Order: sequence, then C-alpha cells, then structure tokens
Amino acid sequence: MITKYQREFVLMLIIAAVGLGGCRSIAVKTNIVPVEVNIVGINKSQFPYWQGMSMAAYWEPENQDRKQAKKDGFLHEMRFNQSGPRELILARKDSIWKKWKKKKTDYLFIMAHLPPGTYKDQTGSADKRRLIIPYECWGRFQGRAEIIVDAGGISSASFKKCEFP
Repeated sequence: MITKYQREFVLMLIIAAVGLGGCRSIAVKTNIVPVEVNIVGINKSQFPYWQGMSMAAYWEPENQDRKQAKKDGFLHEMRFNQSGPRELILARKDSIWKKWKKKKTDYLFIMAHLPPGTYKDQTGSADKRRLIIPYECWGRFQGRAEIIVDAGGISSASFKKCEFP
C-alpha cells in the first residue's frame, strides 16, 4: 500500500521532471577555428534591444552588454581552437539552464564571433552571426539540439522552423 507521503513524493518528482522540460542539450559544431560562440538567455523586454544589436559592436573587446550578461550569469561561452574539439555541448545539467528558467528566458540568442569584414550588420537572424530561438521551440524540444557554425554563419536543422527572421 502506498502511503500519502510516498504519493506526494512521487507527485513532486513528476512536477520537477516536467518543470525542467526543454532541450536535453545543445551541441555546437564548427569547422572553422578559432571561433567563439555565446549563448545568451533573453526575456521579452530585452528582445528588441538584443535583436537590433550590432554584432560587430557585440564582439568588441570592451562591449558592456556582453560583459553584463556574463556578470549576471546569463551568458554561456564556447571557445573553439586549433587543438580542441570541433563540437562542444551545453549539457542539460549545466547551471545556466536554471538561471535562464529563473529569469523567465523567452529566447536563446546564439552568436558567433566570425571573421570581421565578412558579414554586414543586420537585425535578428538576418545577421548570419546570430541565431534567435524562441522558447516555443527550445522549451519544448525533447532531444539534443544541434547548432552548426561554419563560414556561412550559424544554422540549425533542429530549430529550422523556429528561427526568427
């Protein structure tokens, strides 16, 4: 016979499991090095600002927006170099997911520091150095999402139908 406490414990486990939801992991793959990739959790109120942000300005060494996102703990950095792997994974157990959830993140901005002069600053995902994925996609994606960074920019077959223009 199941006690009241056992039933409540099982219910709490189910609620906790459902509450985590979303991607199990995000794998970022590249064939160009060196390259840095940032994944930043953004909420609705921040969206217009980050969508219009110049990618050239974002990657300047003293950029305050990048520094603040890092200081606040909402930025996940991935650095690829000659001697390192060509695939890095943001695991589901990484503490950044909890921070994004607490912040009520509505969008993941994935940004790559690609060679300067190759790309023209544009808004949103029209700038090939930035991929925007709304919560409706990453929050319900039940697997390992793959992001590709190459000379053409950032792309993802996992979220193809969800990218913002």
